[in-house]
Order: sequence, then C-alpha cells, then structure tokens
Amino acid sequence: MESQAGAPGLLTNMTDYTDHVRQLERLLKESDQANAEMRAAGIEHAQADSQYRGAKQKSRLLHTTAPVAEGQKALTIPTVDALVDRDCAAERDRQRLAKAKYECAIEYVRSLRTNISAIQTLLNHSKAEMEMTRHQ
Repeated sequence: MESQAGAPGLLTNMTDYTDHVRQLERLLKESDQANAEMRAAGIEHAQADSQYRGAKQKSRLLHTTAPVAEGQKALTIPTVDALVDRDCAAERDRQRLAKAKYECAIEYVRSLRTNISAIQTLLNHSKAEMEMTRHQ
C-alpha cells in the first residue's frame, strides 16, 4: 500500500517496525549472554593473572635466596629473570590467553551495543514514518 507521495504505506512501515522489534529482542538476549560471558572471562583473567604473579614471586624468591656454593658467583639479574620466565611459562601462557579472551568478550559486548543502538534508531525512524503515514 503506497501513499500518494510514493512513500511506503502503513502496512510496510508496520512490517519494518515488527522486524526491527524482533531484531532488537534477539540482540538484547545476545547482549545479556555476552555480558555474562564477559564477567566470567574477567574473573578467569583476574585469577590467571594472580596465579602468574604468585608463581613469578615464588620463582624469583627461590632463585635469589638460594645459597651460593663456595667459589661460585651469585646469579645475575638477567639470569634470574630468564629462570623465572622459564619456570612460569605455563602460568604466563594461561594469563595471556585469559586476557585475550576477556578483551574479545569486551569487544563483542561493544559490538552488540552498537548494533542495539542502530536498531533503536531504525525503530524510531519506522515509528516516525508510521506517524506521518497515519496523518496523511
């Protein structure tokens, strides 16, 4: 159904509006789930980071307080750093993966928020078109 000016009629506008409402409902459900996943990823990242820091402290303490045998020199700072890196490789990898997962979750939530905003704009536009069509 078209109006005299060639603009879409009320039926088309209502269909668009209904489609936008369905899209918004779907995105809101996805957003709720994504927020929960982001919180879980944030907790996982915090725990992995804490474990990594703890492992580094223990390793550094072990290598800097170990007794030096007679005739040997104490370990240099770069040597201790290398030993700590070696000892804590698994915790470091876990922490970095958890951080990447958390950052991805944040970006996904931002993307959903942008899409929700766009759909809300389309809903407002469709609603305004229906109002104009009704008054013609």
